[in-house]
Amino acid sequence: MKRLERRLELGTVVAISLGTMLGSGLFVLPGLAAGIAGPSMWLAYLLAGASVIAPTLCKAELSTAMPTSGGTYVYIERAFGPLAGTIAGFGVWAPLLLKSSFALIGVSWYLNEVLPIPPRQTALIALALIVTLNILGVKKAGKAQLIFVVLSVAGLALLAIAGGGGGDPALMEPAMPFGLTGVVQAAAVVYVSYAGVTKIAAVAEEIKNPDRNLPLAMVLSLTIATTCYVGITWLLARNVSTHLPVAEGGLIGDYHPLFTLAERLAGPAAGVAMAILGTLTMIAMANGGLLASSRFPFAMARDRLVPPVLGGVHPRFGTPTICILLTGGAMALAIIFLDVPRIAKLASAFKILVFVGVNLTVMVLRESSPQWYRPTYRSPFYPVLPLLGIAVGVILLGMMGLIGLATIVVLCVPSVFLWLAYGRRHAHLRKGVLQKGGERRDLLGNGRREPSGAFPVPITERVRVVVVVFDDSPPEPLVELGAALAEGHHVAVYHVSEVPEQLELADFGPASLTDAALERRSRNMAEAIGAPLHYEGLLCRDLKLQIYELVEILKPDWVVFRWQEQGRDAVYVRNPLAWLVSHLPCNVAVFKDSGVRLLNKILVVAEAGPHDRLMSHTADLLADMSGGHLTFAAFVAGEAGEHEHRSADHYARALTRLVDSPAETVLVEPEERLETLVAMTAGYDMLILEEPVYQPFHSHFTRSFDDRLIDRARCAVLRLRIPHDQPTEDTPTRHDLPPGETLIDRYLDPELVLPDVQVGRKRDLFRAFAARYTEVHNAPAHEVIVALWHRERQYNTLIAGGVAFCLATIEHTDQHRVGIARLAEPIGYNSPDGELAEAVLFCIGPSPDHHAHEAMWLAAQRILTHTDLATAVQDAEDAEAMVAVVRAACVLPEAKVAEVG
Repeated sequence: MKRLERRLELGTVVAISLGTMLGSGLFVLPGLAAGIAGPSMWLAYLLAGASVIAPTLCKAELSTAMPTSGGTYVYIERAFGPLAGTIAGFGVWAPLLLKSSFALIGVSWYLNEVLPIPPRQTALIALALIVTLNILGVKKAGKAQLIFVVLSVAGLALLAIAGGGGGDPALMEPAMPFGLTGVVQAAAVVYVSYAGVTKIAAVAEEIKNPDRNLPLAMVLSLTIATTCYVGITWLLARNVSTHLPVAEGGLIGDYHPLFTLAERLAGPAAGVAMAILGTLTMIAMANGGLLASSRFPFAMARDRLVPPVLGGVHPRFGTPTICILLTGGAMALAIIFLDVPRIAKLASAFKILVFVGVNLTVMVLRESSPQWYRPTYRSPFYPVLPLLGIAVGVILLGMMGLIGLATIVVLCVPSVFLWLAYGRRHAHLRKGVLQKGGERRDLLGNGRREPSGAFPVPITERVRVVVVVFDDSPPEPLVELGAALAEGHHVAVYHVSEVPEQLELADFGPASLTDAALERRSRNMAEAIGAPLHYEGLLCRDLKLQIYELVEILKPDWVVFRWQEQGRDAVYVRNPLAWLVSHLPCNVAVFKDSGVRLLNKILVVAEAGPHDRLMSHTADLLADMSGGHLTFAAFVAGEAGEHEHRSADHYARALTRLVDSPAETVLVEPEERLETLVAMTAGYDMLILEEPVYQPFHSHFTRSFDDRLIDRARCAVLRLRIPHDQPTEDTPTRHDLPPGETLIDRYLDPELVLPDVQVGRKRDLFRAFAARYTEVHNAPAHEVIVALWHRERQYNTLIAGGVAFCLATIEHTDQHRVGIARLAEPIGYNSPDGELAEAVLFCIGPSPDHHAHEAMWLAAQRILTHTDLATAVQDAEDAEAMVAVVRAACVLPEAKVAEVG
């Protein structure tokens, strides 16, 4: 990637910005604003300046995060994707070059007061001069710009001093002949006057010390320009009638208003001086406009949205020569063929839209929290400021009427055509931050994907745990946690760094100082605890894709992350990696560190669910690592009866029998569950709970119970997420499903009933059921057995009252099927309390329908808690009777099945 040298100092940067603004914005547009707002045109300039504050501060933030050529185009493209970037690039380039063309014709309006010259020929000669100046080097153009702007500001200051507090106050009446509406409409028209305040971001790649100079230059230039605009237009309104046209000595339609003002205040000589000053200022504006606008196609070429020839840099002068010539040629065509004065209102319309896009971009990047977005300056009062900027922009666009909206359409159409004709074929793989955030259905399934960046070195050993480290966060707690979960197997630590699209991966060597430090610390920790470790630094464009590919390649049992938090002022409160955490095809441990290093006391939230066996085993591993003590907390409602208390206590005690570490139980009857848990965490070193189900919408904007608990917990927190099979678009959600009892009844298959099975252990039972399933439904028996054992290792098999309920998923089926096995002799089923199984319900179904599995599992829990199903099944005379008692239990789960029979 060809880069431009950093040569521009702070003063030069301010000069470029002011030169782009103080041209037509002050030397021409007051004659147009007077006809819309009357004497209050100064208020229109003030209102327009105030409405630019939000996008200015937002763009200052963006420019320090992405100090590269292209400015607004780059920011919008990185946030919303290449198509939006194409529209933004063309939309900023076209109005700016048209505004600069307008300024060059304005040169003739002022110069004509000194020399009678043809306007268009003069404009073309001036254009040729500034094109040459820009090609010779940005430093030469910047120095010329600085001289022009200093002369311009000095001349305006002398004009203000000459006017003083004089003038005719009667000319200020009536102040608002067209009401407040006229003022707002005038503000929308002169809005383009402030375009230059952020245009310096387009040359950010050429600015020295951009972290400091870019925001400072924007604030300084906006302050100076607003002061000049308001002061001079107020002086104009007090000295030249804003109620009369130029033919009658008024200001309306006067396109050299400052010449008129100077002549009235100090005579013909002052008018001539102002005409010369206006000429120089207009040239400076056109020079700054060409300098900034030529960088947009240059940046787009580097991103392959336009042909690469536009991305060339002159080997001697170091300037984007082709882009400068292209922009100059477009300006020449505008000067020759267009009615340029009308462009002011049209350019303002798109400029407002682009500024709205800048405000939106800051919100997208703040809320999405991409790893690479690290601005050194952050706009204040977030999110109020960007939201206010968006609202003001929409109002101003509305005040411009159909002309403004038509302009947006006209400018968008060529952009979309350019994308379809070229950019789509060359930049279709690149995604914006908005496309990379949120739900990523493109990661699911086995579809072919392009590589996201660097790939890991193949590891010959079996990797049980993958630890993902971001930035320079401490790796020691994650390595220690990963080693405990690996149970002596290999731990692979990956330091994943996301590189933005505007930077080359080759510019970031994996052996950076940060990466070297993280590797050293990771290996030291692994050596201290005796864990085999593989470490690697990875660079990528797409963080979620890279992590998902890691899991697909290495197929670990666990992935360990550090908890990622949004800022306190964020609108989007959900963990930026929440979707990824909830959809990785393996177990996930999300760790929030509180500085605790000895896990002497671990609190486990014990809530009935299919993952309790794995939850308990994980807690046991962590307690064993440090010789800690486990506490299983079961919660019961304050109004719960004796039966509920007994069930909760029985359940919690059963969990303690699953672990080898010292364990106890506690029953909690909280009036306020959150406050009770927060208070309990003060007495523990770690809290373990299960990651809640990912909610695709409302949980983004409302903090869940678990989120609030983690935020306030007084100890380390470990959230465990056990994978469900991924749903397809056609899979019904849990809210679309009937009750689980209805599903069990619906899917009960009389052909899968095995009365009086002679088996001595669980393994034989699985083989017997798989053989019957294969016989009836022609599915591979081995696949059924593997699926049953997979679920048995991951989830609890519910067992109560002598009946077990086992779930499994296989590929070779199109619907769920529930079967029953009655055992001739009870067998051990690894129940926490040693309970034997007399009967087993099996559910085999397609993998996407995990919601149906959950519904049936909960229904089975209700049935087995409130009925004596085991006795009813044992008393059934034959297979048909066994089916009948199960159906009866599904219809009347509270009744005694034997009585129903």
